[in-house]
Amino acid sequence: MNKSWNLIQKFLMNRISDAERAALEDWLNQDVRHRQKFEQAKKIWELSGNSDEPVYNLEEEKQKIIQNIRNLQKPVKIHRISKLREILPFFRVASVILLIVTTAFFAWMYGSRSSLSNFDGTILVSHVSGSKINLPDSSSIHLNKESKVIFRQNSRQRTVKLDGEAFFKVQHDVKRPFIIYAGHATVRVLGTSFLVRSYPGQPVLVSVISGKVTVSHKDKHLEIETGEEIMISTDEEIQKIDRINPNELAWKTGKLTFEHVQVREVLKELEKMYDVKFDVEHTELLSCPFTGKFDQLDLKETLEILAFSLHISVEYMDNKRILLLGYDCL
Repeated sequence: MNKSWNLIQKFLMNRISDAERAALEDWLNQDVRHRQKFEQAKKIWELSGNSDEPVYNLEEEKQKIIQNIRNLQKPVKIHRISKLREILPFFRVASVILLIVTTAFFAWMYGSRSSLSNFDGTILVSHVSGSKINLPDSSSIHLNKESKVIFRQNSRQRTVKLDGEAFFKVQHDVKRPFIIYAGHATVRVLGTSFLVRSYPGQPVLVSVISGKVTVSHKDKHLEIETGEEIMISTDEEIQKIDRINPNELAWKTGKLTFEHVQVREVLKELEKMYDVKFDVEHTELLSCPFTGKFDQLDLKETLEILAFSLHISVEYMDNKRILLLGYDCL
């Protein structure tokens, strides 16, 4: 907890490095409760700077808060944040407000079991591929890059609003179905593992890895099982597909598999995996057949295999653009 608190402290003070920011995001995505604590920390920190008649330099006072938290030995019982908001207007002096926030923040950070644990509407965002989030019900979500989910739960159901792409592994609970709202589709499950993709302006895709799910769109309700997927096009046509693309989860597993496909298909998957763009010297190369596997390789290793297999050479235009030279697939 001390290490994570130091990262939160640096974030709040806008003194966090890129490496520390990545470490903080990794910690936040380990458990939904970490994200909840972080969001509450931000709220409390913001409250500390809202006095109408500040007496002291707030930056200096925040430094004192940090030292006070480190020096305290016992947690203090607190009430829900709304109560703190009711109290704060009565304290017009910055140092008094900061003292209250110091005590409340320490109590929350070091184990208070108050109703703060019932935080609802948790927003989880990932800027890298494969970020894993463990939910309170023991379900888990792997988020692809630039994806966001809003998670809520109560005694009757568990719900997720998805923008982007995520792999879900849902803990079975017959009394509380797990419902995902993705674009113009709704996915309802009891317990299973599956992929949902829902980017703005793109088709919605639901692929079942194990178990069974029900996909609803308007007045249609389709059930799909292991190895099946459903695609809802941008013009809202529903198509059931009996065979899942083996590379749907490559962003999560780091593995790509190709069997007798054209090079253009290979490059599409590599562009998604490594966030690069390919140009070719000869467009004929795109129609060449390719069979092979890439198992958790970095970009350089992958390109070496590709160049050897296709008898081509690779030129790096910049860190995001790659030119493939040559053409020999006869």
